[in-house]
Amino acid sequence: MKFVEAKAESLYSLATEDYARNYFICYTMDNHQNYEKVYMFEDNGEPAIGVFLRKTGIVQMALKNGFNPETHVSELEQLLASLNWKQINISGKLGELVNQMRFKKIVREGAFIARCKPEQFNALNNQPILEYRWLTSGALNEVVELYQKVFKGFASFDYMMAKLDSKKGRAVGGYLEGKLISVAQSDYETDKSALIVGVATDPNYQGKGYGRVCLEKLCEPLIKEGKTLYLQYDSEIAGKLYQNLGFEVIDNILQIERILNEV
Repeated sequence: MKFVEAKAESLYSLATEDYARNYFICYTMDNHQNYEKVYMFEDNGEPAIGVFLRKTGIVQMALKNGFNPETHVSELEQLLASLNWKQINISGKLGELVNQMRFKKIVREGAFIARCKPEQFNALNNQPILEYRWLTSGALNEVVELYQKVFKGFASFDYMMAKLDSKKGRAVGGYLEGKLISVAQSDYETDKSALIVGVATDPNYQGKGYGRVCLEKLCEPLIKEGKTLYLQYDSEIAGKLYQNLGFEVIDNILQIERILNEV
């Protein structure tokens, strides 16, 4: 069995098996963005591995839960050798396998993937005073204005609006004297889990605990509903906050850069 070309939509169910690791794959499809090429490897007639090549030369991969890819390393390596890619962002078993492949590369550690089960959640005390509101899509202009101060890239306005309107996720905002200074959102909520995304505080108000409390306000009802929470982070400061709240690292993303020519 070899990898065959496929449509991204046919691998959506595969990607949604693990929102924590495949968030950006799911987001790309839900935001109606196109991949340059998509390939799949089937096991018993069902997609087991998905390989997604973006137009930027970035490769992302999804793995079926419980599937062992170790016996198919040669097929995956042949596929990657045939593609014009610059970097692979990958985690878990696939990351370990790609890291061992023979092509010339530079490997860097990317974001950490963390999980908080309901029984692990640890709300902190000594909360600073802000006005906290559950946000609707009508507040997204304020959210985007805040995100532009903090992030190089973030979910599109239309995507966030559709998410909030469809109840696929929710958002909490912290206001000081009527100004939005902190935001935390969830995405891909199911009966059992939710992703935490878009946690940000205006740079002029960071270091005062506002972001922590905003995140707690978001997490508390999710935890009460019995959801396990997941998130990604690459900041050591953010990591300490998440760990204090009960999140534990379960994986990390490898950034594997391809070396085509050596000087």
